[in-house]
Amino acid sequence: MGSEYHVFLSHKGDDKPEVELLATRLKGEAGLRPFLDKWQLRPGMSWQTELENAIDRSASAAIFFGPHSTGPWHNEEIKVLLDKAARTRDDFRVIPVLLPGAKANTISGFLKQRTWVDFRSGLDNQSAFQRLVAGIKGEAVEPDGYLLPDEPAPYRGLERFEAEQKDYFFGRDDEIRRLAIRLRDNSFVAIVGASGSGKSSLARAGLRTDLALQEVPQFRDCQIITCLPGGDAFRALAEQIATAVRSTDRITMVDNLAERLKTRTDGLRTALGALFADDPKSILIVVDQFEEIFTHLRTTPDRSSHPSDQTQQLIANLGDVVEKSGGRMRVLITLRADFMPQALEHPQLRSLLEHNQFLLGELEQEALREAIKFPARKVGAFFENGLVEIILRDVDQQRGSLPLLQHALKELWQDRRGPWLTLDAYEKSGGVAGALRRRAQYTYEKKLQDDQHRGRLAYATLIVEYCDRSHRSVDRSTVYLNT
Repeated sequence: MGSEYHVFLSHKGDDKPEVELLATRLKGEAGLRPFLDKWQLRPGMSWQTELENAIDRSASAAIFFGPHSTGPWHNEEIKVLLDKAARTRDDFRVIPVLLPGAKANTISGFLKQRTWVDFRSGLDNQSAFQRLVAGIKGEAVEPDGYLLPDEPAPYRGLERFEAEQKDYFFGRDDEIRRLAIRLRDNSFVAIVGASGSGKSSLARAGLRTDLALQEVPQFRDCQIITCLPGGDAFRALAEQIATAVRSTDRITMVDNLAERLKTRTDGLRTALGALFADDPKSILIVVDQFEEIFTHLRTTPDRSSHPSDQTQQLIANLGDVVEKSGGRMRVLITLRADFMPQALEHPQLRSLLEHNQFLLGELEQEALREAIKFPARKVGAFFENGLVEIILRDVDQQRGSLPLLQHALKELWQDRRGPWLTLDAYEKSGGVAGALRRRAQYTYEKKLQDDQHRGRLAYATLIVEYCDRSHRSVDRSTVYLNT
C-alpha cells in the first residue's frame, strides 16, 4: 500500500483488550500491519507527536467504539483522522467499528455517513472480521446481507443533473460560485461550452446547491423557470411559466401565453410582471440547450412565418427582459460552442453575448476525482482500492467524455457488490471506453431505425399520392400501417 501501517487503530483506553485482540488477528490472519499504541509507542517519546506521525504513516484508520463513552483524547484523534480523510479525498479510509456492548447511536456526526463494521455479537464474528479486513485493504467482499437500496442512485448515466439531484452534483464548486456571482451582478449570462461539458447540469442542479445559495443568498427565494426550446420555444416557455402559476384552466393559459410571445416583443416581461405582481421574488428564466432555436423551430402551419422570424422574436423577448425588467428578472442560457456562429448572426443576441459569456471547460483532475468519489460516499458506497485511479486514467484517454463517465459509473453502481463498486464489474462493463462503444452502437442503430422509418413513410406517401392522381380509392391508414 506504500504506507508503513495498513491501519491506525483508534480507541479509548477502556476498550484496549478487545482492540488488541482484533489487532492480533489482523496481523496474524490477514497479514496486515496495524498501528496499536501499546505495541508501537516508544518509551521517552512524546506520545502525542508519535500518534500524529503514525496517522501520517497509515493508509487507513479503524475507529473503535465500545460500551464506554468516548474520552477527550479519543475525540481529538477522531477529528484528526476525519481531517486527513477530507484532505486526501477519502483515499485515507476511515472505518467505524462497533465493539461488544456498543450502541449504534454512539456513531454520530460525519462518521454516520460511513458504513461501520459490527462486532456487537462478538469478536469472533467472522463476517465482521472479513468486512474490517476488506475495508482496510479497500477490497470488496461478499455483501453477506449488507445491501444499499437502488435509490437514490448517485450517478445520472446519460441524463443531466436536475435540481432533485443537486446533492450528487460534484466537481464544479468553483464554477458554481463564479456562475452565481455572475448572475447576481448581470441580468444575462450564457454558459458556453462543448457538447457534453455539463452545461445543463450546472444550470439546473449547480444553481440549486447549498454552495450557490451560500454565495448568493437572495437566490434562495428566486422563482426559476426552466425550458427546452424544442420544436416550439414559445409554447415550451409558456408551459413552464404556467406550471409556476396556479390556474384553473392551464391549457387556455398556455395557449394565450404562447400567442403573446409570438406577437409581442415585450410579451415575456409583461406576462411575468402581471402573473407575479403580488410576489416580490426575483425571476430567473433558464433556456437550456439554446441552440435548439436554430435547429428545431419550424414555420407555422399556414407558412406565414419563417424559422428566422421565430428565432428573432424569441431573442427579442429575452432581450426585452434583460434590458427593461429593472433587474428583477434575469436570463440564463446554455449554448453549445459550435453554434456560436449562428448566434452571432443575430445582432441583439450578439450584443448580449459580447460581455456575458461564461465559458465552461473540461473538469480538472481533482474535480474529476470528486465527481467520481463523492456521490458514492454520499450514499455509503465504496470504491475498491485502485479503481478510481483506473477510471481517471480512462477518462484522460477519452477527453470530452463526462456523459460517458457518468454512464460507466451508473453501470458500476447497478452492478455493485453490497456497498462496493468493484474492479471486476468495471472491467466487465468495458469502463469508459465501453460506454463510448455502447453509445456509438446505440446511436448507429437508432439512426438506422429512424432512416428505415422515414423511408417507409416516404414510400407510403408516394403510394397514396399515386392513387390520388389516378383517381383510385385507397384506405390511407391501411397503406401506412402495412408499409
